Amino acid sequence: MKDQEIYAAIGQTLYDEVGYIDDCISLSACAVADQNSVDTSVWKGEYLDAFSSVRLSNKASLEIHMLVVQLKKYFEMESMGIWNLILYKLAPHGNSFSVDFEFSEDVEKGNMTLYRYRQRYRRPKS
Repeated sequence: MKDQEIYAAIGQTLYDEVGYIDDCISLSACAVADQNSVDTSVWKGEYLDAFSSVRLSNKASLEIHMLVVQLKKYFEMESMGIWNLILYKLAPHGNSFSVDFEFSEDVEKGNMTLYRYRQRYRRPKS
């Protein structure tokens, strides 16, 4: 299955870039409809914040971009569902992963910014 190959390639790229870690690596990506445009955010741990953010190299960023575009095109071609947002989580030490897809009409139409959308990944205020 092509989607499984893409998931594995995303995980390998993140693992190669971030290295051996004892926490999960999260990738939030937004793929814009009918374009090859992808916006990504990567962080280590449960929550996205200034200390957990990961800056990818240009090479890794381009690889992730191309893989997300491939995945979106594959889903469309195989009629596997419509999505514009993906949350990919690589387990500690790269042993496994999980993937969640979502379609947000607000993000698609520009009624919600990605910054505002990604607030859900921030540490809850106590």
